[in-house]
Amino acid sequence: MSWRRCVLAVMLLALGPRVWSQEEPVPRKRFQTKPEEKPAEVKLVPAGQVTGRISKISEDGRLLSLLVTFRVLEPNPNADPRNPRTYYHYVDRQQEMEYELAEDVKVRLPPPSPYQVDEKGKPVFKPFKPDPKADPDFRLGGVKGEVKDLTSGMMVTLELKRAVVPGKPINQAPVRVAVVKVVANPPMQ
Repeated sequence: MSWRRCVLAVMLLALGPRVWSQEEPVPRKRFQTKPEEKPAEVKLVPAGQVTGRISKISEDGRLLSLLVTFRVLEPNPNADPRNPRTYYHYVDRQQEMEYELAEDVKVRLPPPSPYQVDEKGKPVFKPFKPDPKADPDFRLGGVKGEVKDLTSGMMVTLELKRAVVPGKPINQAPVRVAVVKVVANPPMQ
């Protein structure tokens, strides 16, 4: 029993000045259970492509209405009962869809015609070669354009991106147009 008392006395002497002194203890660094709140980074992920004809563009150039044609399988009322392949037929439908353009949307116009006329009036074949230094987005094809170059009636392909924010469901993320590629200019009237 005496050895236990000796151990207790040594512990009291070692801890004694700390316990009986009036000094405030040094605050210990606690582990944070939650990370600090910082703004979530928005990441743009591909959301597909849409091809259609421009029906209208808003005045501020932020909204683009597109007339999209797609095929639908419908029952055929004049089907031959002996031929199952005639039970259904494809019908083309059109629907107008509205898309919002991204802040940094890239517009690509068709390249100039390779057939040009020289000073003497002779036709000359001069293929288009993009300049990577002048146009950093030359890999997208065509030549650089602006939103104001778009007109109704143009056939375009839109590359869509979805703005995904961590912690939010992906189906609630807005879809924006990142690239507008003009496939064909409107027919002359």
